[in-house]
Amino acid sequence: MKLHNGGDRREAEGFTVDDRLTRLIRKAALSVALQYERATGWKRKLGITAEVGEVLACGVLKLKLATNPRSEGSDAIDSEGKSVQIKSRRSESPGLPRDVGRVGTFSKHRFDYALLVILDREYRLAEIWRTDYDDLAPLIDRQKRRNPTISGFKSNAKLIWPTHVKAIKMSGRADSLRGAVIRSWEKAERPRWNHAQTMSVLEDRDRELEGRGLKPAKQFRAARLQNDREYMHRWMGYSTKSGCKFPWATENLKIGGSPRGTA
Repeated sequence: MKLHNGGDRREAEGFTVDDRLTRLIRKAALSVALQYERATGWKRKLGITAEVGEVLACGVLKLKLATNPRSEGSDAIDSEGKSVQIKSRRSESPGLPRDVGRVGTFSKHRFDYALLVILDREYRLAEIWRTDYDDLAPLIDRQKRRNPTISGFKSNAKLIWPTHVKAIKMSGRADSLRGAVIRSWEKAERPRWNHAQTMSVLEDRDRELEGRGLKPAKQFRAARLQNDREYMHRWMGYSTKSGCKFPWATENLKIGGSPRGTA
């Protein structure tokens, strides 16, 4: 039986990653790995990032993990029999890996699509990006080691997990109000803040910027000082046409959050 990429199904059979296996990874393997890293001052690692990323991705996306980890061009198989190559990057410091870092080397074997799994320092699953082989091939072929940058991969990919958050283009400006709020959300491990919680953080970050003598969002600052709640809500972008500056809050609004919550 043949796979979509032309490989032999018998060589790429996999098994289901169930809750028992993911619990084992989290409670046993990751516990030992983190204890070891802390004991060595974060200078030594057990080298389990790739395996952890594959297991966690297969768990949330319901993929079958390849039985043979050396399967040509395939780390997993999806429900349609498509072959999946998975690359994982873990942050070595608080927060998520910087986009200037590189993903692992892609094999020269054809696969149907690739996943980039992003883990935080504690090996927690943060993001999964997907791109088809035909979209990725020109990028990896230009790299001598077939290992594109994280930003290069993302530019050709779509964020598919978590499903409740859209891809967010981070502002690189330290004095950006929106960027300051997003960085707070990232530091808090991307919680599902509702509108009121987001507004509270927004106001706190603007006060901090005010204390530094910065005024990146002049109209929001004026509205906050005048307690003009109506304009502050408009500044956040709540409308059927423009959406919201903070997509996680938009999603919470859809599932029951209130745009008039107390900030």
